[in-house]
Amino acid sequence: MNLGRSIWMLASVALLAVGVLLGVHVYRLETRLASLEASAAGAGATTPPEGQARASPVKPTGRLLRLDDEAARQLSRRLGGELGLGQERVEKLTRLLMAFHLREALASARAQGEDVSESAASYPELLQGDLKQELLELRLTEAQLAALSRETPGIEELLSRE
Repeated sequence: MNLGRSIWMLASVALLAVGVLLGVHVYRLETRLASLEASAAGAGATTPPEGQARASPVKPTGRLLRLDDEAARQLSRRLGGELGLGQERVEKLTRLLMAFHLREALASARAQGEDVSESAASYPELLQGDLKQELLELRLTEAQLAALSRETPGIEELLSRE
């Protein structure tokens, strides 16, 4: 066998081996990073049941809270279907969920000492009105209310407030 050809063959195999090892290393780093990001994002949060994505209508972005109305609409449509609500009641549920999540996010941010006056001024229509009354106007049965409470922690507490 030709010595030059053997050296090229050996160099090719060595280069292939280094490429594979580098690829495995990069893959391990990416999975580790994804794992760290997932654990940081979900610290203290419970995972939703399999097949169900937990929608969060209000997403804090720094000190400015932004309302994701499309996420709230998707959540209320899904819940409305599960609860057997008509279109008009689904719209009321959407508004209730948006207002509820916004108020909870603002209260949490205030408790952490953040200035949320700009965020509060952005959604005056959701910060007005009585959420308890709006929830009662939906006329949900006990089973429907229990299902809503499972999806939206804190709703049950809303009814117990004076």
